[in-house]
Amino acid sequence: MVSEDGASVYSASAAAREEFPDHDVTVRGAVSIGRRLMDPLSELVKIDPKSIGVGQYQHSVDQGKLKARLNTVLHAAPETSDLFSGASGVQIYKHF
Repeated sequence: MVSEDGASVYSASAAAREEFPDHDVTVRGAVSIGRRLMDPLSELVKIDPKSIGVGQYQHSVDQGKLKARLNTVLHAAPETSDLFSGASGVQIYKHF
């Protein structure tokens, strides 16, 4: 099972329109959800953390701290994943 939380946020974003200029928001959202199955981290970094849908109180969390923690995780992830295999999109590299 793959969560679709935040897919609509991504599919309407400038990054999605740049990546899939010839497709509408429904197709862009479907592609994003499918990619989450293959590489969740590379897809989820394209979405603002407050839109990921991780719980009832996610909006109460200090957004600066949330983004800082996300960056900490992203910087640790290449050691255990294929982030730099060339398969990840440009959005993941913007965090480095």
